[in-house]
Amino acid sequence: MTYMKRDVKKMLSLMAVFTFVALLSDCGGGGREVARSSSTPTPAPSNKLSILGSTTLLPIAQKAVEEFQKRKPEIKITLTGGGSLTGINGLVDGYADIAMSSREMKDEEKMKMQLKRATPAKATLVAWDGIIPIVHPSNPVKNLTIAQLKDIFTGKITDWGQVGGKKSKIIVVSRDITSGTHEAWAELVLNNEQVTKSAQEKASSGAVLEVVASTPDAIGYDGIGYVEDNNRVKQVSVEGKAASAVTILDRSYKIARPLYLFTRENPNKAVVEFLNFFLSPEGQVLVKEAKFVPLSQHP
Repeated sequence: MTYMKRDVKKMLSLMAVFTFVALLSDCGGGGREVARSSSTPTPAPSNKLSILGSTTLLPIAQKAVEEFQKRKPEIKITLTGGGSLTGINGLVDGYADIAMSSREMKDEEKMKMQLKRATPAKATLVAWDGIIPIVHPSNPVKNLTIAQLKDIFTGKITDWGQVGGKKSKIIVVSRDITSGTHEAWAELVLNNEQVTKSAQEKASSGAVLEVVASTPDAIGYDGIGYVEDNNRVKQVSVEGKAASAVTILDRSYKIARPLYLFTRENPNKAVVEFLNFFLSPEGQVLVKEAKFVPLSQHP
């Protein structure tokens, strides 16, 4: 009987050990599952909003943020330029809630967004823009063809005398490669050829305008919001058409493009409220005030 009792006690002890090990294994499995789920991005707080990207969109966004915060002062907003690529990278890497972009997202960017954030990107069209060639006010050239612009910016035409101006060396001013404006210009004008190596590359639309305004032989390009009614530079017509809301929307002006705000597919409440304001009649008035083309004018 004594041995039997000892055997029973021993058996019960072994069963307790096995049970404890099994429970420990289950906890470990659960711990690994929690670790996997913790990599899923946590939505940003609904009272904070980070907007980053295109310097083309920056003047509109500044107006929109100012007016939106009057309505929603509890939402803290940070707004920064840096270019379309910077904004898209910020959205993909999780430190921007809204990416301002003057171009569409590329397939590889959409794929990175899906992989890193476990959600697709959502595009919201907010305005239209025309990219305008600009020269110094003293330059007599008033109109250029797409072919002439391409040859100037790729370095095949190097003197203003070749396109009806005074004989002098052309100074090319371009946006840098992080810019959606640069990419749109490359696609719509250069047929994706490289800008001449002698070009001065600038990090913002404002910087391009400043160089052209102070350099008699320079040529650059900027969005209509930077150029319209600005007498420090002169707009150059393209194929005989001047850029305006009408010619941009009816596509008779050839260098036109949509402007976007990119977000996660299911953004937080602050993002939704800001997008709704941007697309509202009040928000679209701000687009027009910034001298871009509001959606309400689109046919």
